[in-house]
Amino acid sequence: MTLFADGSIHIIREKIDPTVFEAMSTISGGEKVPPDPNVE
Repeated sequence: MTLFADGSIHIIREKIDPTVFEAMSTISGGEKVPPDPNVE
């Protein structure tokens, strides 16, 4: 589980793309997070 600054908790897979993880975890915001190709 991962706790985000807005207080929400999410499960992040161990196989997450490093680019996606970086975009989700930066403070500047506005980064585009590419869609997960494993989710339809």
